[in-house]
Amino acid sequence: MKKHLLAVTFLVSALMLFSANVASAQEQKGKGQEKGHQNQNISQQQKEEIEAMKIAFFTKQLALTPEESMRFWPLYNTCDMEMAKARIETGKSRKALLHACNAENPNGAEIQSLAETFYHNMEMENTLTKRHFEEYKKILPIEKAAKVRIVEEKFFKNLVNQLKRNKPAAGQEPPKKPKN
Repeated sequence: MKKHLLAVTFLVSALMLFSANVASAQEQKGKGQEKGHQNQNISQQQKEEIEAMKIAFFTKQLALTPEESMRFWPLYNTCDMEMAKARIETGKSRKALLHACNAENPNGAEIQSLAETFYHNMEMENTLTKRHFEEYKKILPIEKAAKVRIVEEKFFKNLVNQLKRNKPAAGQEPPKKPKN
């Protein structure tokens, strides 16, 4: 059970980082980055398709009105970018801590410092999550604000399942898209 929960948590975190990368790529594109740039073997078109699916999914699941959507998406995108940065810092500190713990001659003082940094970063993610909820409550009815995080997790779970279904087996070519 714990292994399953850890795997799900890891997958959700990885997908949320992916989501942040999509938003970051869109922000960089707006700052003059080349349109054909690919990040992590995902085309810009695929990123845009995922973002469109996300918008449609959230809009439907939260039953956002046009007025709510106009206020929600800029805030959500800002919150998503903040969380992505926090997750990156947590990931870096986790990696450094694991590296120090697995060293041939572990340094207790270094491990203590790295562990404190790692747990501080995790706490910062929690703090951001709580702050974002407070921000959502300012623009959405409580029933919708409370569901944002749940809908986000549901979207990424659906996305993972969709990617698994479309992933070719080892040694096979990916399915070809029909020509229109």
